[in-house]
Amino acid sequence: MKTYKGGIHWATAGDSHGDCLIGVIYGLPPGWLIDVSLANQLLQERSKGFGRSERQAFEHDEVEIIGGSWKGKSVGSPLLIRIDNKGKKDPPQNDDWSVRPGHADFSGSLRTGMPPKAIAERASARETAIRTAMGGIALALLKDISDIEVFSCVKSIGNIVAERLSADIDNDLNWPDENKYENVKGAIRKAAKEGTTLGGSIFLSIKNLPPGLGEADMPMSKFSARLGQALLSIPSVKGLTFGDGLETFQKKGSEAHDLPNSDSNYAGGLEGGRTNGKPVDVTLWSKPIATQKKPLPSIDLKTGKPVDAPYIRSDIVVMPAVSVIAKALSSLIVLEAFGSMLGRGTFDEWQKRWNDYLESFPDWLKSK
Repeated sequence: MKTYKGGIHWATAGDSHGDCLIGVIYGLPPGWLIDVSLANQLLQERSKGFGRSERQAFEHDEVEIIGGSWKGKSVGSPLLIRIDNKGKKDPPQNDDWSVRPGHADFSGSLRTGMPPKAIAERASARETAIRTAMGGIALALLKDISDIEVFSCVKSIGNIVAERLSADIDNDLNWPDENKYENVKGAIRKAAKEGTTLGGSIFLSIKNLPPGLGEADMPMSKFSARLGQALLSIPSVKGLTFGDGLETFQKKGSEAHDLPNSDSNYAGGLEGGRTNGKPVDVTLWSKPIATQKKPLPSIDLKTGKPVDAPYIRSDIVVMPAVSVIAKALSSLIVLEAFGSMLGRGTFDEWQKRWNDYLESFPDWLKSK
């Protein structure tokens, strides 16, 4: 199969309480009828959830395309999108140098010399709204070319673990185990009453990707490395595993690997940094949100004197939102891999090259 030099790249800009958030995606194939409905749907899903802060009640995010399209289609130039901030605020007149433990305030202020609230503007999880929108656009393009499916759900909140994982979910926590739904809500209410927050875990699965997706020319180009980096960039995510993850190290080598024609998926769909044709399964662990309604003890960065950490409105749990953000970011990383494989060309050429790649497989693999 021929290779075509190209690539997908993306970036974000904007602050938590500024005018807007901006996203730019480079390398989209021209001629694609841009669909933002999935992006808007993911934004709605990101904002809902029992235990979210009051900011979600008034943001009502929607994507606006402000560059890179012509009559609704991509033209090959960077796609520029915008989300307005309904919670815009002017900077405080007097700077407060009290830092919040567990947040970006301390290290960011020391590094830049800027006050903690200036650091919080960019470190805020609000930035993930624009990445969620970009991921929705990426997923819409991927679905127009391939049979990809991306599923995510909350796996645990606090010490309550879902006993079943399912894509058939109809509640405001993206919680798959209806038998424990009320238990989870009760735990969130209890944490709110105590003025604290809860962590948890998320399960993500990317299905119907063929073997060979991703690059291996450089270690950090691997699909596994790019996906891991993207997911770990989500605020509060502190760890992740692919497939059986922490269970695999306890097995013998003769028991821990997947045969190409088997149904096992110990590796989580990734071998040598590339996809192996099985679902890409990831579990993410998220720490409790750092900002507490009942403040943690802290210091004034200028004087070193003890103070209570400042309280800025905060979620009690963010796992429902993280599950949506993870779905969006994984879609961006898959689109990167598509762009690297399919290169420069029109949307129609992308479709043909993708189908040609699938047809290049041996017959026994195509029949699976």
